[in-house]
Order: sequence, then structure tokens, then C-alpha cells
Amino acid sequence: MAEAEYLMRMANHRLSLSGDPVTALAALKAADERLQATGDPGWRNVRAVLTQEMTALSAVPEVDRA
Repeated sequence: MAEAEYLMRMANHRLSLSGDPVTALAALKAADERLQATGDPGWRNVRAVLTQEMTALSAVPEVDRA
């Protein structure tokens, strides 16, 4: 759980401070995988929110930084 929480905080920082949706999405996916691996159905609501957030981040167009 602590690792999933850390990954969610990291995703938030990458998005809000660095404007980096790609890394934020990767962190959220990793957090979701950690929660799923616990096998605890109590994380269902958290995982549903993560899915919504990942869907929203997937829709963000990539910025050409070159």
C-alpha cells in the first residue's frame, strides 16, 4: 500500500509540477498494479478512480518539446 501511495503522489507531482502526463500515467498504472496485486477487494473504489484518472491522462495530447 505504501508503494502505491508513493506512486500516486509522484504522479501528482509529475503532472502538476512538471507538466509531464506521460510519466504521471506510468506512475498511476504502476500504483494500480500494486493495488491489484494485493488481492484486496477493498481497493476497488480507489482502483476505479485510478482508472478514471488514467483514462483522462491518456486523452491528453503529447506536446512536441523539440
